[in-house]
Amino acid sequence: MIVLKNKKEISELFSQKNRLQFEDFTVVFRQNQLGYPRFLFVAPKKIFKLSVKRNRVKRLLRQAVRSALDEYKNLSCDIILVGKQYILNKKSYEVENQIRSAFKELEKLC
Repeated sequence: MIVLKNKKEISELFSQKNRLQFEDFTVVFRQNQLGYPRFLFVAPKKIFKLSVKRNRVKRLLRQAVRSALDEYKNLSCDIILVGKQYILNKKSYEVENQIRSAFKELEKLC
């Protein structure tokens, strides 16, 4: 799994209007020409005040993407996953199911 690191690319991606809303996270995406997906996991400080909670959110999202990515390797998108408040109350398999449905939608759009 490759992570987005370039500040310019990240700010351009956030300025895009391509978003998908899910119960526990928001997906911001755009197509890339690389042939493989790149990810960024975000847990806003405004929502998750404690770093322990922010780290848990990012860990949950990262693990769900790792397990679901095997089926969707042909995605060629830059993807930012922004955690929402209710994700902390979910089990990892529930987050993984939502990630799989997000990837299904992204397959159609990218």
